[in-house]
Amino acid sequence: MHVSNVQVGTPFYMDPSTRATGRSSSASDVFSFGVIMWELFCGRPPYVPDNTGGVVKAPDFPSFPPGTPPIFVNLALQCLSIKPSERPSFTQCQEVLQGLQNHLLAQIAHCQNQQLQ
Repeated sequence: MHVSNVQVGTPFYMDPSTRATGRSSSASDVFSFGVIMWELFCGRPPYVPDNTGGVVKAPDFPSFPPGTPPIFVNLALQCLSIKPSERPSFTQCQEVLQGLQNHLLAQIAHCQNQQLQ
Protein backbone atom coordinates (compact mmCIF):
# COMPACT_ATOMS: atom_id res chain seq x y z
CA MET A 1 0.00 0.00 0.00
CA HIS A 2 1.23 3.48 -0.82
CA VAL A 3 0.39 6.39 1.44
CA SER A 4 1.14 9.92 0.42
CA ASN A 5 0.76 13.18 2.27
CA VAL A 6 0.54 15.17 -0.93
CA GLN A 7 -2.36 17.57 -0.49
CA VAL A 8 -4.99 16.94 -3.15
CA GLY A 9 -8.73 16.91 -2.97
CA THR A 10 -11.82 19.01 -3.04
CA PRO A 11 -11.52 21.68 -0.35
CA PHE A 12 -15.03 21.19 1.04
CA TYR A 13 -14.30 17.51 1.66
CA MET A 14 -10.85 18.07 3.14
CA ASP A 15 -10.26 17.88 6.86
CA PRO A 16 -9.40 21.33 8.28
CA SER A 17 -6.30 19.96 10.01
CA THR A 18 -5.09 18.48 6.71
CA ARG A 19 -5.51 21.87 5.06
CA ALA A 20 -3.59 23.50 7.92
CA THR A 21 -0.73 21.01 8.25
CA GLY A 22 -0.62 19.24 4.89
CA ARG A 23 -0.72 15.90 6.71
CA SER A 24 -3.52 13.43 6.24
CA SER A 25 -4.55 10.47 8.34
CA SER A 26 -7.38 7.99 8.68
CA ALA A 27 -9.15 10.67 10.75
CA SER A 28 -8.90 12.95 7.69
CA ASP A 29 -10.66 10.31 5.63
CA VAL A 30 -13.36 9.99 8.29
CA PHE A 31 -13.98 13.75 8.05
CA SER A 32 -14.44 13.41 4.27
CA PHE A 33 -16.78 10.49 4.88
CA GLY A 34 -18.91 12.75 7.11
CA VAL A 35 -19.19 15.26 4.28
CA ILE A 36 -20.21 12.46 1.90
CA MET A 37 -22.82 11.23 4.41
CA TRP A 38 -24.35 14.72 4.38
CA GLU A 39 -24.22 14.92 0.60
CA LEU A 40 -25.82 11.50 0.12
CA PHE A 41 -28.64 12.23 2.55
CA CYS A 42 -29.33 15.76 1.31
CA GLY A 43 -28.84 14.90 -2.35
CA ARG A 44 -26.55 17.82 -3.16
CA PRO A 45 -22.97 18.96 -2.60
CA PRO A 46 -21.95 20.90 0.51
CA TYR A 47 -21.15 23.99 -1.54
CA VAL A 48 -23.05 26.47 -3.68
CA PRO A 49 -21.97 28.95 -6.36
CA ASP A 50 -21.12 32.45 -5.24
CA ASN A 51 -21.44 35.67 -7.22
CA THR A 52 -17.78 35.63 -8.32
CA GLY A 53 -17.95 32.35 -10.22
CA GLY A 54 -16.50 30.37 -7.33
CA VAL A 55 -18.15 28.28 -4.66
CA VAL A 56 -18.79 28.69 -0.93
CA LYS A 57 -19.99 26.38 1.81
CA ALA A 58 -23.72 25.72 1.59
CA PRO A 59 -25.48 27.83 4.23
CA ASP A 60 -27.21 24.80 5.74
CA PHE A 61 -24.14 22.54 5.88
CA PRO A 62 -23.84 20.51 8.13
CA SER A 63 -27.47 20.71 9.28
CA PHE A 64 -29.70 17.79 8.38
CA PRO A 65 -33.36 18.09 7.41
CA PRO A 66 -36.11 17.17 9.88
CA GLY A 67 -36.82 13.46 9.91
CA THR A 68 -33.20 12.42 9.43
CA PRO A 69 -32.54 9.43 11.71
CA PRO A 70 -30.77 10.83 14.80
CA ILE A 71 -28.25 7.99 14.75
CA PHE A 72 -27.23 9.02 11.22
CA VAL A 73 -27.00 12.71 12.17
CA ASN A 74 -24.92 11.98 15.27
CA LEU A 75 -22.50 9.79 13.33
CA ALA A 76 -22.08 12.31 10.53
CA LEU A 77 -21.51 15.16 12.98
CA GLN A 78 -18.96 13.08 14.91
CA CYS A 79 -17.15 12.43 11.62
CA LEU A 80 -17.15 16.18 10.98
CA SER A 81 -15.65 17.04 14.37
CA ILE A 82 -12.94 19.71 14.13
CA LYS A 83 -10.77 17.65 16.48
CA PRO A 84 -9.48 14.50 14.72
CA SER A 85 -9.26 12.68 18.07
CA GLU A 86 -13.03 13.05 18.52
CA ARG A 87 -13.89 11.37 15.22
CA PRO A 88 -14.92 7.71 15.13
CA SER A 89 -12.89 5.09 13.31
CA PHE A 90 -14.22 3.58 10.09
CA THR A 91 -14.88 0.38 12.03
CA GLN A 92 -17.08 2.35 14.42
CA CYS A 93 -18.82 4.03 11.47
CA GLN A 94 -19.52 0.65 9.94
CA GLU A 95 -20.94 -0.69 13.20
CA VAL A 96 -23.25 2.30 13.65
CA LEU A 97 -24.46 2.20 10.04
CA GLN A 98 -25.01 -1.57 10.21
CA GLY A 99 -27.06 -1.09 13.38
CA LEU A 100 -29.10 1.64 11.68
CA GLN A 101 -29.70 -0.58 8.66
CA ASN A 102 -30.85 -3.45 10.89
CA HIS A 103 -33.18 -1.11 12.78
CA LEU A 104 -34.70 0.28 9.57
CA LEU A 105 -35.15 -3.22 8.11
CA ALA A 106 -36.92 -4.30 11.30
CA GLN A 107 -39.24 -1.28 11.05
CA ILE A 108 -40.03 -2.12 7.42
CA ALA A 109 -40.78 -5.73 8.32
CA HIS A 110 -43.04 -4.59 11.16
CA CYS A 111 -44.96 -2.24 8.85
CA GLN A 112 -45.36 -4.97 6.27
CA ASN A 113 -46.67 -7.37 8.92
CA GLN A 114 -49.15 -4.72 10.11
CA GLN A 115 -50.46 -4.32 6.54
CA LEU A 116 -50.98 -8.07 6.18
CA GLN A 117 -53.14 -8.24 9.31
